[in-house]
Amino acid sequence: LDYYTKLNLARIYSFKKDSQRAEQIYSELMQSYPENLRIKYGLGLLYLRTGRLKEATDIFEQIFKDNKPLVAAALGYAYARTGREEEALQMLSELDKISKIKFVSAQEKAIVYFGLNDRKKAFENLQKACDERFPALPGLLIDSFLDEFQSDARFAEIKKCANLPS
Repeated sequence: LDYYTKLNLARIYSFKKDSQRAEQIYSELMQSYPENLRIKYGLGLLYLRTGRLKEATDIFEQIFKDNKPLVAAALGYAYARTGREEEALQMLSELDKISKIKFVSAQEKAIVYFGLNDRKKAFENLQKACDERFPALPGLLIDSFLDEFQSDARFAEIKKCANLPS
């Protein structure tokens, strides 16, 4: 299988919560492409989804040195979930700085606010992302790392806005 097929398979297994298969494919890809940030990012997200927050944080910190826009939200979430609130808030500031140069969806801030368990700001930003019609929003709304927030009625409203079943 080629690079793109393997990367997509790893993502699919990760979303299906088959972390063992996903990690196996990411590991194979890392052997062939050790500096590839997309592979590292996918592995970091897998670790985030499976509660391996230290490993996720380590990967996201490596990526942050080279590509802040790619990973600032995920790193902020991981910082928040590991009790590093000041660093999580710093990632919100980074997102503001990045937004002065290029578009940053409100979804990115929502991710950090979910990590901080600030539901009010998280849902405000998710609504903004939905109003923006940000194309990646449906993927976030079905991501297992936000499962704990799905029981909130606002989550169902955002899913409806994104044309997803609630």
